[in-house]
Amino acid sequence: MTEYRSHGVPLEEYELTKKDLRAQRDLEETQKWVKIQVAKAPPISPERWAETARLLAREGPPPPEARWRLRLFCGHIVEATRYADCEVPNGGCQSYERCSLCDDGIDQLIVAYEPVAPLKPVGTRRKAKPTESQQLAPPSSRTKAELEAENAELRAEVALLRARDVKP
Repeated sequence: MTEYRSHGVPLEEYELTKKDLRAQRDLEETQKWVKIQVAKAPPISPERWAETARLLAREGPPPPEARWRLRLFCGHIVEATRYADCEVPNGGCQSYERCSLCDDGIDQLIVAYEPVAPLKPVGTRRKAKPTESQQLAPPSSRTKAELEAENAELRAEVALLRARDVKP
């Protein structure tokens, strides 16, 4: 299982560093340069788009994700999801996030982060509570082993949430 790390405390005050200022400036300059290069490029045919989409399409179920609380360069705090096997939200290639609270449309550098919770892969989430008519039905035929496995899974989830709330 992945050991998630934190950097700073997103919910507390954060003073931007020179490194943060430089990284945000570099991010904005890079994005401007990319937009210019894309504008210069010849148009892509629909056939080429379709082939690119086919090559990039994932087969099988989507990978598990984890939820993160992020403090962005602009000062806003947002939640975002990343692949669950990354121990930090910017561990892959995305050290920025588009702020849903800013209207400028500029990606913002992630300056502080903490894990909120790992998310279960699609298809493994607990079922919704039964309706009233389903509650009147006879007990399910699930085995003791299935019930114990679900109980262990829930206890592990509670332990993760408690560990997140206890700061050293």
